[in-house]
Amino acid sequence: MKKIIYTLIVTLLAVGCNDDYLDLAPNGDMSEATFWKSEKDADLALTGCYRGWEGWSNILFFDGASDNGYEQYNYGAKKLGNGSLTPTDGTGTWTDGNSGKWFTYYRIRKYNDFLARIDNIEMDEAKKARYKAEVRFLRAYDYFNKVIHYGDMPLVTEVITDINKAALSRTPKEEVTKFIFDELDAIISGEALPIQNVIDSKGHVTKGAALALKARFKLYLGEYEKAQEAAAKVIDMSCYKLFQNGYDKLFLEESEGSNKEAILSIQFVPDKYNNIASLTCLPNSQGGWAALQASWDLVKAYESIDGTPFNEDKPFENKDPRLAMTILYPGAPYYGDYFDPFSGPDKSSAPINCPTRMPVRKYVEPYTDAWNQSGDFMVFRLAEMYLTFAECALYTGKDQDKALEYINMIRSRNSVDMPPKVNLTEEVVRNERRIELAFEGLRYFDIKRWDIGEEALNGPVLGTRLGSVDHTTGEVTWEGDRIIVEQRDFNPERNYLLPIPQSEIDLNPNITQNPGYN
Repeated sequence: MKKIIYTLIVTLLAVGCNDDYLDLAPNGDMSEATFWKSEKDADLALTGCYRGWEGWSNILFFDGASDNGYEQYNYGAKKLGNGSLTPTDGTGTWTDGNSGKWFTYYRIRKYNDFLARIDNIEMDEAKKARYKAEVRFLRAYDYFNKVIHYGDMPLVTEVITDINKAALSRTPKEEVTKFIFDELDAIISGEALPIQNVIDSKGHVTKGAALALKARFKLYLGEYEKAQEAAAKVIDMSCYKLFQNGYDKLFLEESEGSNKEAILSIQFVPDKYNNIASLTCLPNSQGGWAALQASWDLVKAYESIDGTPFNEDKPFENKDPRLAMTILYPGAPYYGDYFDPFSGPDKSSAPINCPTRMPVRKYVEPYTDAWNQSGDFMVFRLAEMYLTFAECALYTGKDQDKALEYINMIRSRNSVDMPPKVNLTEEVVRNERRIELAFEGLRYFDIKRWDIGEEALNGPVLGTRLGSVDHTTGEVTWEGDRIIVEQRDFNPERNYLLPIPQSEIDLNPNITQNPGYN
């Protein structure tokens, strides 16, 4: 699959860094005599806009702040999940330069700069219109992340050249939200963006991506009728199909040339723009750090194949196959052996350990060079649209038979083959969403919009019991009580929002802190 080749051209985009005032004002522009003169310049500038538009660790690790997982090294999610996050804590990680940078405005600055300059370029008008629509989407997506993470955020839609005008106050989230949907509706109603899957678009934004973002945001806002309508339009696009060559392979690089389920992905290229997702999640025996762990609560969410009750002594047997394709559990077949977090190289001990004894398996195998992984990370995919449609149908009362059909299409995909559901209920929809989309960065915000934090983000995070693994059969002999890896304290006053970084408040007297962080 041909990808967008990301080349960061900071100097070409008037994005000289300045740490003051939301990094909105550039401190040095490249001369217009040497750039923004040709169609090739516009091509390069668009490439720069895609660089860092989203981070792989934001998708993978954010479930570590939810009841799905435990993120042991504080790569951005741990303190949010356990309630100890403060305004002086960072939300990013060195493993991914784009991690946790939702408050920063360097992306907004380059998007605004692109949109301000491209109209002056003589180039094919249809191509220009598409480029503008793509960047307007990227800007809308960035503001979407700002709103869901922080609430009120400064809304900036033009290039600010005077640093003295960059000390902005927070714009009410309702106004920012209106801007996002106005932008998306303009993109969707226009003809600039094609209807294509990721294979055909080669990683560019499409009309399906704009509708998918609208569906996700409307769902989060509880505007079910509009969310269902947007999701339906994506579902009706014939270019998207559920991937049928294995749920586990859906997230691996080997399937990128045949994966028509992907609506929009973060694109990676070996040696040029790579990621280290495998390295962060694999256990010590495979050279990894086991940074992200599944929780026992998530394990219990996976149904048994035949509907029998959960078996504490055989918790991983007779289970929805997605469990084994998402979680590396004790006794699981693994590289010609059986995974053993109780003894040998994967025994839980400092500095590399598996606290819950269940590292995340999704995304991370096989690989040839864990330091140079180039598998794409899906940001939107068709299964999410099916689940959005189904959840909305519960509350709108529209097309509930079709909604149940979509749930069962996900459950019956090749390699999953779970029995169909016969009733569309809130419990069915919420649980299916949880396990299908586990470790795709959505669970924390589902907890937020359902307002179940008191239940989901309070108390101990549990792992397995201790035990021993028979390396001939993989059978586990369990002993003792369940492992407690963390105690969480949910603070409802914070309304699930992140703190405004203290460094921003120190620099800008017009920025105020979110509730619960003073």
